[in-house]
Amino acid sequence: MADLIPVEGSAVPETEFKPVFVLPEDPSLEEQEQHDELADVESVFDARYREPFTGLLYLGRLEETCRIAGHTFVLATPGQSERLEMGPVHKPWVNTMTAEQAWRLVRVAAYLQRIDDEPAPEPLKGGRVELRDKFRWVCESIYSETIIEKLFDACLLLEERVRVVIEELDRLGESSA
Repeated sequence: MADLIPVEGSAVPETEFKPVFVLPEDPSLEEQEQHDELADVESVFDARYREPFTGLLYLGRLEETCRIAGHTFVLATPGQSERLEMGPVHKPWVNTMTAEQAWRLVRVAAYLQRIDDEPAPEPLKGGRVELRDKFRWVCESIYSETIIEKLFDACLLLEERVRVVIEELDRLGESSA
């Protein structure tokens, strides 16, 4: 043991500490930076809103993927017809003890597009999925009230992103005088 303890006044060799492992760089981040064709375009439009604006412009909606309790949920902002359907679907629970819970389920059903690998139900003849069918699907697929609450919050945040982008566009459209 005496060999391991340095004697006072003796030179202690300098050691170089290196990390045990190094995380590899994520190549997808470099690709994203390289593929942003609009990065060099001069604009008064804030770059933070560029991606949501593009989604609204080309798709008419925003989509977002969120992970809750180990599952992947794909949400998309609903169109006007789905928004109008929300009221009639919610109507049986109005003025009941479960009205708030039912509203969360209706809203989640309007936004939810996919749970893991299971897409929302689609009609056999093609066309648009009725919100009532999606509502039943959500009720039969998700049993946890906590997961519904988290999805409801994610829906509200997605809607807020739409509002912020539109307000930014509105701000840019104002007169400069």
